[in-house]
Amino acid sequence: MYQRADAQITDPVQLLALMQSHPFATLITLHDGVPAADHLPLLSEWRDGQFIISGHLARANPGWQADSALAIFTGPHAFISADCYDDPDTVPTWNYLAVHAQGPISIIDSDQGVQALLDRLSNRLDLQGRWRQHLSQAVAASFRAAIVAFEIRVMTCRGIAKLSRHQPPERRRRTIAALRADTQPGAAAIAAAMEETLLS
Repeated sequence: MYQRADAQITDPVQLLALMQSHPFATLITLHDGVPAADHLPLLSEWRDGQFIISGHLARANPGWQADSALAIFTGPHAFISADCYDDPDTVPTWNYLAVHAQGPISIIDSDQGVQALLDRLSNRLDLQGRWRQHLSQAVAASFRAAIVAFEIRVMTCRGIAKLSRHQPPERRRRTIAALRADTQPGAAAIAAAMEETLLS
């Protein structure tokens, strides 16, 4: 991931917050020299001085057999029109927040460990979760047997906050105002993130 010096996120607290607030990630693994990508929810935590990412794949998916993986967490993003700059000879761009976390994969072997991961995922993502009370033990065991749970001990974690920091403050203010009036899904979140850069 290319990173401008003014767009790097290095604070572990900020990196973790971005990963946790956007848990649906892209998991990239390598198989016989060919990259494969899977899209799945991942849990991220800070444990024993490093990031730990955990999740599960279908047992039929070869992704869990890889030695290592790259998890890409994509935060809010928005198109920035050159009209925002109110200046000739400028071009549009795209602002975004993202984290790339890479490390070796280890398998969670025990049935108890797999169940603990599923409980954590459900507690994090399914706030109602009433269906779990009515799930038979046989069906639950069959589901656990059909998946492989894993952890990634993150060795490299890079965050990027491309928020037009290189632009003059007045241009950024005009961009923020334009984003607030915009209807694209990530516009409001990018406007808020850009406004924070004006205060730092």
